[in-house]
Amino acid sequence: LFRAHQLATKPRFFKPWKSALIAMAVALAVAITLGLLVYFLAFGKYCVCFHCLGTWYGAAPSGSGALHVTGSQQTRKSRKSEADKSLTSVLLVCSPDTGGVVAQVVLTFLFSATDNKAASMGTISTLRNYSCSLPILTVCGLRQNRSAKSKSSSTSERVVGGVASAELGDWPWQASLRQNNIHRCGATLISNTWLLSAAHCFRKANNPRLWTVTFGTLLRPSRMKRFVKAIIVHEKYRYPAHNYDIAVVKLSKGVDFTNIVHRVCLPDPSQIFPYNSDAVITGWGALSDDGDPNVLQEATVKLIDSNTCNRREVYDGVITPGMLCAGYLEGGIDACQGDSGGPLVSPDSRGMWYLAGIVSWGDECAKPNKPGVYTRVTYYRDWITSKTGL
Repeated sequence: LFRAHQLATKPRFFKPWKSALIAMAVALAVAITLGLLVYFLAFGKYCVCFHCLGTWYGAAPSGSGALHVTGSQQTRKSRKSEADKSLTSVLLVCSPDTGGVVAQVVLTFLFSATDNKAASMGTISTLRNYSCSLPILTVCGLRQNRSAKSKSSSTSERVVGGVASAELGDWPWQASLRQNNIHRCGATLISNTWLLSAAHCFRKANNPRLWTVTFGTLLRPSRMKRFVKAIIVHEKYRYPAHNYDIAVVKLSKGVDFTNIVHRVCLPDPSQIFPYNSDAVITGWGALSDDGDPNVLQEATVKLIDSNTCNRREVYDGVITPGMLCAGYLEGGIDACQGDSGGPLVSPDSRGMWYLAGIVSWGDECAKPNKPGVYTRVTYYRDWITSKTGL
């Protein structure tokens, strides 16, 4: 018998000189790559702050070149500069600010080393000073000129007892409803074609052809005149009752949103406007029982809970869930004739203004224990959607 003998195998190893050769080759390749990058490309990182108007804290991205503002989250966005150089932005942090947000951003620029250095630095300087202003038309409820804080803390007195809103864009959603070019009621712009107003404004004339709409702070001269295509009064409104005092108005031609003509935010049906919080009323109504201003008037009022408003010495139980009281029990500040249909607006924590009420009725103007009564917009929110799709 033959016994098979297993041949011993000799272990194989890379020779040291081969390992060294591979390492040198890899290092050389990396060095060449880096050298080419250094030769052809030049990087520069800069930390800058952008004041982004027309957006708000927590907003989604909107518009070309806009930074994605998401509060504490970081996001990246690549774009091409005017010189066709790559630019990557990294959002570090953002914080709310008047009219928008302030975003702290790291910008990484990518330039060819063959480019003129002075021209490259000029491009960087231009982009570093770039203001990422989103058009105000992309967001509802923003005011061009003044912050929510400055107005909600105002101690001004108003229509009756108020101050003129002299600057264009102070209240860009305010509209004037006119018959024969005479101001009759206020209205609030809620889209480029729809306005909200009070049903009682059309009690004697609901033919759209009799009405026009203008915008701006002055009644004369008026701004951006539009004809009315349709007037829809709530089906359950019955004069002289004050319930269901709401109407929507459709323009024959949509308006172009600008910094001075712009829509207010509509609240959700569940949105709460806390009692004793500040709200602002605006309008061209009478400064007293016998006088109309040419300049839009404004004033800050307090929202009053319905239980208080239903007390015997106030309105003695006539305030219904579709109504909202605002003003001061001591009197002095109130809406008046000609303000009907106009807005009662309130800012949220981001400085965005929401339509809380529509000027509806009251017992005379600015009398003690007789605050203004407004149509509660949240109560009719579903009705508004059913008529306008908004």
